[in-house]
Amino acid sequence: MRKRLLTTTIFMALLLALASLPAFAGNKVDVCHRPPGNPDNFHTISVSENALQAHLKERLAVYKRPKHILQFTPDELAFTANAKLQVGELKERAIARLEAENVTIEDVTYKPAPAEE
Repeated sequence: MRKRLLTTTIFMALLLALASLPAFAGNKVDVCHRPPGNPDNFHTISVSENALQAHLKERLAVYKRPKHILQFTPDELAFTANAKLQVGELKERAIARLEAENVTIEDVTYKPAPAEE
């Protein structure tokens, strides 16, 4: 269960990392929008996290919708020499951020691991 939740969260983090840049005014997210009727007319729009969740709720099955949105700045992303996103490093950053915020997703709380002695 935790793996599926984490996978969904990571997937949406990847989607947002690749398709958006965070707008640091409040809980706004800049999203690259491709209108369904005119996909060549793509542009950037700034929406609230709640509006993004509502938009995804209309279009995605319940198990595909993100439970928590993480935003990453371009300098937080690592790429390979072939300009591909390093997913493993992004997963580590996402887990660290969830643990730092003590995020609870469907009864699973991400907490920092206890310090080793």
